[in-house]
Amino acid sequence: MSPSSLRRIATTTFVLLAATCRPADEAPPAAEASPPASPSTPTVIQFDPPFDGEPIATKAADHGIRIEEIVAGDGDEAQTGALVRYHYTGYLTDGRKFHATRERGRRRPHQLTVGDERGLPGLHVALKGMRAGTKARVYLPADQAYGRNRYKIVQPHSPIVLALEVISVEPPLAAPQPASAYTGQPQWTQSRGDGVEVTEYREGTGAPAQDGDHVTFHYIGQLDDGTVFDSSHQGEPFKITMGAQGVMPGLRPGLDGAKVGSLRKLVLAPKQGLNGRLFKDVPKDATLTLLVEVARVRPSDG
Repeated sequence: MSPSSLRRIATTTFVLLAATCRPADEAPPAAEASPPASPSTPTVIQFDPPFDGEPIATKAADHGIRIEEIVAGDGDEAQTGALVRYHYTGYLTDGRKFHATRERGRRRPHQLTVGDERGLPGLHVALKGMRAGTKARVYLPADQAYGRNRYKIVQPHSPIVLALEVISVEPPLAAPQPASAYTGQPQWTQSRGDGVEVTEYREGTGAPAQDGDHVTFHYIGQLDDGTVFDSSHQGEPFKITMGAQGVMPGLRPGLDGAKVGSLRKLVLAPKQGLNGRLFKDVPKDATLTLLVEVARVRPSDG
């Protein structure tokens, strides 16, 4: 059974709108390989404050990347698997600006999971070890930036410079709990709406999920006889936006009020689960049980 099969429901049989917490204007996919080029120190870039200041530390990172720290962060440190949110302004080495996440009414920072190979390869290298609150100038050689790709005014094989601010760092996700964690005496059981039964075995901590929040969770999907038809445990967790049209209608009421670390068993009637659609060998009128562990809850404006 391949992981992330709920995603295949979304792409092959479901209309999945806004079921990801990844911002729509995030940087393009990782660049193809290109001949390495050392980023020469630009002399004509007019950085905005505080990035125009003298660095308090300079680091030569792997792959020819140079980092000039302007403000030291004191928050959580980004390690492999951490979810990092950041703002940046991007420059060519001749001083021209090609993108800024705070311009044109944009407020929401970009984000990436360190080490997952999405986005600019050099950004993963630069962010690893940075702390929330860090502000730095980051010099990326062409092969660590857009490589052979063209992006706005960035030509193929061009080094770039980023004025980078780390907004927040969320630690890597813990390994999900096995099915045996959803046994024993529950904390409570509720019937929510028509055909959704929710049983909570662990409350979790932090702010409760509500409409508009982005929720990341692991799951085990079972049929009435206990047969596992799908699981995220060998792959990436699934993500939804609360209140948006998604894969299964019952997920929204099932996850309402859940917190990071919550363990819930959701029993979904057919119309709250597959809702008449086909998935693998699961009967389209099957009642489904989802064993859900909430990994992250991010507010809609986060």
